Formats: sequence, structure tokens, C-alpha cells
Amino acid sequence: MLFGPYFRRPAQLQANIDSFLIELRNLACFSEHPEHMALMECCLALHRRVLRTDRAGAYKMMHELFQNKAASDERWINIFQMTNRLGLGAAAQDLAFQLFGTIGDVAEGCFKPQLQIIYSFAMRDTTGEWPQQVTSLDFGALVANFPASLRAQVPILLSDPDLNISVNQWRNIAAHKSFKLAGPKTIQVNYGKGTPQTARFGLHRLRNVSRWLIRTHGAARLANTIIFVEHMREIVSLGQPVTDRPLSATVLGIGHGLSTVGFEVVRWEVKKREGMLVVSDRLTREPRGALIHASKQLVELSIGWRPVQELPR
Repeated sequence: MLFGPYFRRPAQLQANIDSFLIELRNLACFSEHPEHMALMECCLALHRRVLRTDRAGAYKMMHELFQNKAASDERWINIFQMTNRLGLGAAAQDLAFQLFGTIGDVAEGCFKPQLQIIYSFAMRDTTGEWPQQVTSLDFGALVANFPASLRAQVPILLSDPDLNISVNQWRNIAAHKSFKLAGPKTIQVNYGKGTPQTARFGLHRLRNVSRWLIRTHGAARLANTIIFVEHMREIVSLGQPVTDRPLSATVLGIGHGLSTVGFEVVRWEVKKREGMLVVSDRLTREPRGALIHASKQLVELSIGWRPVQELPR
């Protein structure tokens, strides 16, 4: 099993094996990139080092930041279920806008909540103290105050390896639209406070930045997920973690699951207090047989109204 070497509590892996079969997609995203595999392993080592030093404090922080996991995944689903990727023949300006949109949304909505978890453990590891109100820190503070010793070990966590622009600045460039076409396929960006900096690069390098961020998010997320699943019993023993999840995110997740077994979501309708998900079978199967393939997703849909998502066992 590909996840076996990374689990210290194999029983927890086996209890959540269905979830980790889905995580294979995440692992495949960066598994062929040694620097991102090293990032995941470094984050795992950090978590376990702190757990050995301050187990009670680690569980308390993980309990407080549990919602980060749900929020990050919800936003990831929304981004990639609602976006149709433009082809290579699209206009350069359209491609740039979509790439910056992806970079901004992934950085702020998906990666930042994962970074807050890693930042908390990193500060405890290097200073001996847990940070206070970490979720109130802005992106720039998380990056600027990240311990230098750990930053040096995994520089790709905070800056892209090509243009060496920090992840929070990429988020700012995307959010403030501080970019423009300086040539047919050349992009110019301005970033930074005080004396703004300028960089020019081609579309292919911007595409590489998007890929770097997606892989970095994947590596950080998987390290966090493994640690949370390993210690879920202890986290839950402190009280039921907050896991508010809107119905829209549940429906999007179900739609993604249905797509993997040959269905296409046609529409979602809400009338008063009833919702209806309309799907079509791309494989033209007999209806009863098709429903058998979709049975797991139908069960999830039947409990999708619940305000708290199911916790790993």
C-alpha cells in the first residue's frame, strides 16, 4: 500500500482505507516530483516531532484547527468542479486570467488553511510556544514569520522555485489583478509594498507556477491529513470538532463521485425544502444496474443535509 510507509498507526489507515483510495489522486499529483515528496515527509516529521514534545498541546491545536481541513477541501471542490479549463488555443489574455484565478483561489482558499496548521507546529517546534489566534494572521505574516530553519529545509513550501516569488505575493497579484500582457505571450506583474517589484515571464512559466502551487498544496494537505487521521480519536476526545459544511459542498462532492462511476450531473434543483439532483448515465446502462454502481453516492446524498460531516474513524 502506497500510504503504508507514512503511517505510524496502521490500524487507522485500514479503518479509513476507502478515503485513502481517493487520496491516491492527490499523491499522484506530486509523487513524481522528489522535492514535493520531500516536502510531505518534512511536514510529517515536523508534526511527529512536536507530538513527541507536547502531545496535549498538539491535540488542542489540532482540535482548534480541525475546521481548516473541511474549509480547505470544500473550496478545492468548488474551484475544480465549477471551472472548465481553457484549451491551449485560447487567447493569451484569457489563459492568463484563468491561471491567475486558479493561483489566487488555491493559495487563499485551499493552501492557506493547510499552512496555518503547519505554521502552528513550526512555531511550537522552534520557539517552544504555540501561536495565538493563528487563523487571524494574514497571509503575509504567515510567510514572513515562518521559522527560517524550516523554511531553508523546504523552500518550495513558501516560494515558487522558478521566479522565487512568495506564495502570498502570488495571491496578492491574483487578487488585485496587478498583472498585464506586456507582449503577445509575455506577462508583467507588480508586487510588494514600499518599492514594488516587477517581473516579466511567459505563459508557460505562469502555468508552471500554477502547477507548483497545486502540488505544494497537495503535499501539505496529505501530510496534515495523515496526522489528523492517525490521531483522530484523541482529537475527538476533546469534544466534537467544528465541521460546518454547506449542502452545496456536499452536492459537489457527490457529483464528483458520481462522475467516477460513469454519470454526469445535469442539474441541481431546490424547491422549498426539497432538493433534486438530476444525473444521466454516460454508459447507457440499464437503470437498476446503474443505480447499483451509484449506491455509495446515493447513501451520501441521503445524509447530505447533515450540518456536520462524518469524521474519520
